[in-house]
Amino acid sequence: SNGGRVISKIAFDYPELIKRLVYVSPAGFHNKKLFPDTSQVTDKDIKQFINNNYSTISKGQLLDFKDPSKFIGWDTKYDKLLQYKGFARALISTTRNNYSLDYINQHIGLSSLPQYAIWGDSDKVVVYDEFKKRIDSLMPKRKEFFILESGHLPHMENPKMFDSIL
Repeated sequence: SNGGRVISKIAFDYPELIKRLVYVSPAGFHNKKLFPDTSQVTDKDIKQFINNNYSTISKGQLLDFKDPSKFIGWDTKYDKLLQYKGFARALISTTRNNYSLDYINQHIGLSSLPQYAIWGDSDKVVVYDEFKKRIDSLMPKRKEFFILESGHLPHMENPKMFDSIL
């Protein structure tokens, strides 16, 4: 997801260190904002985020799965992260810094660096059809795979198929 943004930036900045890129349900191909919001995350921002989101955020994580009933307790594991003030700060900062990586992804797309994208066939978090044309134009040489019976976390929902692709 957000790791797709991270590996694109690292590959752009340090191409000599990268042998191939494997994106899994990557975000970053639908952002229209051109520049990050570099404003400081304040204590007021954190308090507001916690008050508005923490009561539902863990249960919302279950929506990452096509069949959440197979992942009983996932939300409880996520709950443990909510005890840290830094977690809210990180989520706010990540949201503010989601800006278009089109230039970077196009540069990677034109390079000789092998690029692979793996998607869950039922992902409702990063919906492939919403940015298919954009990713096709930015990274036309990528090899793409769809994991059956999976949502946003295909490596967890169908690990055998996922591992066979890797």
